[in-house]
Amino acid sequence: MLKFCAHGHPMEEWMTECPYCARTEDGVQKPLGSTTPPPMPVAPPTELTPASPLRATVVDGYTAHYRTPPGATVADVASAAAMPTLPLTPPPVRPSGSLPLLGWLVVMSGAAKFADVRLDREQLVVGSGHGVGLRLEEAGVAPCHARVVKERDGLYLEGMEGSVFVNNGAQPSPRHLLADEDLIRIGGVYLKFRRL
Repeated sequence: MLKFCAHGHPMEEWMTECPYCARTEDGVQKPLGSTTPPPMPVAPPTELTPASPLRATVVDGYTAHYRTPPGATVADVASAAAMPTLPLTPPPVRPSGSLPLLGWLVVMSGAAKFADVRLDREQLVVGSGHGVGLRLEEAGVAPCHARVVKERDGLYLEGMEGSVFVNNGAQPSPRHLLADEDLIRIGGVYLKFRRL
């Protein structure tokens, strides 16, 4: 059961002094008991040991500072020089003329089911012929059936040698601005467009 001090602060039953009123910081005076603040416990001083200097574990070949850590001995430098250096490979460079990734075409049916093609170029040709960006070897798919073209306001799907149906439409769509989750039918194959 709680009890309260003279100032209305809650206290546990076993407490003899109010912990709020007993504080001496912030100008609070101690109304109960002695007016001198209780002694603060002092932690014994600890002796600080200096940290050991960092040592290079891999020779990276950038600067002599990294190859020779502070306080290195002649033997350390000789062993570091004997270590084989790893060749630095630059990050892969995007091919010239390619764009940032704009989305994917995912094949939803047919022999190439769940294959996906990145849309990161000016145009992608879809068909059954050789040399197209997305090859669909299904009946009803022309050699160069359709293409996805990048324009200023987005990606457009255009029919080339065949009809393209979008979102289960009854009429073929000669040109369609692609939106996320669009369902495309080329011949008997369904594709889904996913925007990045």
